Amino acid sequence: MRILSFAVLVFLSLGTRAELSLSQFTGKANLAGHMSYIEDPDATMSIDQVYKSLNTLRWIDNRADEFNAGFTQSAYWFRVDIDNDSANRFVGVFGIEYPLLDDIQVYQIVGEERPWPVAELGDTRPFSKRLIHHRNFLIPIEQPSSNKSIYLFRVETTSAMQFPLYLGLERDYLVGDFDWMIGQGVFYGIMLIMAAYNLCVYVGVRDNSYLYFVAYVVSFSITVSSIQGIGFQYIWPDSVGFQAKCISFFIIISIFFAALFSEGFLHIKKYDGFLSKGMYGVTYATLFGAALVPFIDYQYSILMAIALAVLGAGYFFVTGVFLAQKNGGEARYYAVAWLIVLAAIIAWALNKTGIAPRNFLTEYFVQFALSLEVALLSFGLTDRINRVRIDKIEAKELALTFQRRVVAAQKDIVVAHERAEMVLTEKVNERTKELNGAMGQLSQANAKLKSMSIIDGLTGVRNRRYFNEMIEREIGKTRENANPIALLMLDIDSFKLLNDEYGHLTGDECLRAVAEAIQEIVTWPIDAVCRYGGEEFAVLLPNTPVLAAQKSAEKIRKKVEGLLFETKELKITLSIGVAGWSKIDEDATPSQLIAVADAALYQAKHDGRNRVKVA
Repeated sequence: MRILSFAVLVFLSLGTRAELSLSQFTGKANLAGHMSYIEDPDATMSIDQVYKSLNTLRWIDNRADEFNAGFTQSAYWFRVDIDNDSANRFVGVFGIEYPLLDDIQVYQIVGEERPWPVAELGDTRPFSKRLIHHRNFLIPIEQPSSNKSIYLFRVETTSAMQFPLYLGLERDYLVGDFDWMIGQGVFYGIMLIMAAYNLCVYVGVRDNSYLYFVAYVVSFSITVSSIQGIGFQYIWPDSVGFQAKCISFFIIISIFFAALFSEGFLHIKKYDGFLSKGMYGVTYATLFGAALVPFIDYQYSILMAIALAVLGAGYFFVTGVFLAQKNGGEARYYAVAWLIVLAAIIAWALNKTGIAPRNFLTEYFVQFALSLEVALLSFGLTDRINRVRIDKIEAKELALTFQRRVVAAQKDIVVAHERAEMVLTEKVNERTKELNGAMGQLSQANAKLKSMSIIDGLTGVRNRRYFNEMIEREIGKTRENANPIALLMLDIDSFKLLNDEYGHLTGDECLRAVAEAIQEIVTWPIDAVCRYGGEEFAVLLPNTPVLAAQKSAEKIRKKVEGLLFETKELKITLSIGVAGWSKIDEDATPSQLIAVADAALYQAKHDGRNRVKVA
């Protein structure tokens, strides 16, 4: 019976991997080949229980390059046997290169002694409590020469149960970190540059797509920094609660901003209403998911975040492919970018759920994919800007061509009219007095028709003829009704210099822009906006006190001052004279009101331009 018991004990002990001999240690070493483990499904085993049953527990040899059990409710105990068969004391560090583990307890057993605690750490503790300030968990150890020790690690976490254990010297991590930080600096530098560039573009064009793209880049970068432990180390080292929620939250919120960006970037609603509704569905789902994150456990929130990320990226890719077939352009960049990100998210999700192994590809593919995606989407945004610019240039050229044709047609009409008049004159001389009378009536009809033209052909507002008639009429009404009346005389500052510097076409464009700006402010039906002559406009305001007219004038001045033109350096301003009568004397005339407003206008010019002066 004793022999049988001994055989069972030996058989069970064979489950532990070969111990590590420090005499063969030459530098940083992966301890996966020297590690065995047991699962504690209820997470109730204490160190005393493990110690008492150390050689009877069914330790399972680790066969993977890095241990990965995916998401689990179990706690795990890991065992590593180390024999310092060298002549020197060994001073080194254990490196657990996965910064998202919640609770890690490390014990050392020397000979027949009871286990003594080496360290307690995890991301549920403030970063400042770590023995060595590093994004990964570094545990300093000392082992005398000619000494064998057993190291036990108890790990419990709501994140993926991954346990990449290494043994090395502290300088190994410092040197290795230098190269690693250079690579990360390149990545975050690209993200920062892209975010800053697109923010500047947004400030210039005021297109919300660029702002959403900046928010997407920033939120995804925060997600990556959280997964790598950089955020916990440098940005929120004492915010344990935030560390527990930030990864899930920023994964979801990055998909939220990506959906908003996609809708504006691709103009989905313009091409397909069904796809647009689906994109809004992604937006609302991610917004709801982000709101849930603070109230549920990390293990559930990260699974929800992974699901939303996979579904969102998949929908973005399908949308990009569909729209690329319809209109090409930036949709092609978009589809390729999201295909790469979708592949990276799936690889990362398979790794965290324990399906795929933990390796360089699954750990860093997301960063590579994000960098490539940001570059592709930036190309798409640039292509979009270029196409809009080209469309504007073509539209302007078309307008100029049309204008030239109109001018040429007008010249032809004038020539034809002159020829017709010559012919008609010759025929009139040959006709009877009756025909002469008829031609006279026709000439009077033409003259009357010309007098009915009251619209300024360049600006689209009323002309001087209409203004003269209206001010005469309105002053008569105002005199009868005892109502106030006000007049604004407006003049574009330094318009001759503008014409000389930029040309008459630009001057015409300015006149039209000023006329439109005035009409946006003066909207009351009984008011009249007229081109008085050249660069001068008149605004007649019946039933309006002078104070109200002054406020309207100031609004017009500010509106014109803020006008933007294709020639960015071009700025125009107005000087405005305001005159008004609260009641009108019997001998008051329109010319008197005009003269008072003109005097106020000239005073505004004299005082420095770009101002309103009340008579």
